[in-house]
Amino acid sequence: MIAANHIWRMENRSLSRQFTIACLWVGVLIPFFFVPMVILAGRMTPRYGHMSSTFSDASSQGSPHPGYMITGLVFVSLALGFCGFGFAHTLPRYARSIQISMALTAISILMTAVLRDYNRSPWVPRNREGMLHNTFATVAVFAILSTLFLISLAVRGNAAWTHLSIPGLAAFTIVAVAGLTFTWGPDSHDGLAERILAAAAFLYLAAVALNALSLIRGAPLRSTLFQSVATAQPAPAQIVFDD
Repeated sequence: MIAANHIWRMENRSLSRQFTIACLWVGVLIPFFFVPMVILAGRMTPRYGHMSSTFSDASSQGSPHPGYMITGLVFVSLALGFCGFGFAHTLPRYARSIQISMALTAISILMTAVLRDYNRSPWVPRNREGMLHNTFATVAVFAILSTLFLISLAVRGNAAWTHLSIPGLAAFTIVAVAGLTFTWGPDSHDGLAERILAAAAFLYLAAVALNALSLIRGAPLRSTLFQSVATAQPAPAQIVFDD
């Protein structure tokens, strides 16, 4: 009975590790899946321009083919949720806070897919669904800013992660500036601002996920947290696989 229980625990930890790796790979794939969906949605939407049109314009109320962009947004939301789980088991600090922030981002993006924006044409009435869509879009931007800032703090000072700290702050700054440009800048550049925002966020998260994967490779099945600062340098990564 004891031997059987030990084998079950070992298998459970192995599955946890494999699931964490899979979640991180999903995070890596976000930009590589979302970009083709944006291009396809743009080609299927009349008068769509990547410089001026937003992601929501391709899935707005009255759009002839909203399913392409909705599919992309749903994938991104689910991928961010899974990636947040992977980060919670690998990042050196603030792992749970980062997971919560990414979950909020994921839920907000999912709601922008469920609640479609109103068409931006001046003669189209503004309805409740479109207003809720824009509210969740705003929440998503603030949540991703929180995620980027927390990650840049979490990786700071650890030898295996610190090289991602400055890029994280740079991504945070780019997303913030792009968000302000989207809100206060000319409508003719809304699409460009949104694409810069998404690229900075998703590419940085992919880089963090790749770093976590490189650290997991060759790590023991049962990994510990950081060693005591008084006795040793921090371990390369916090990789937690529950029993």
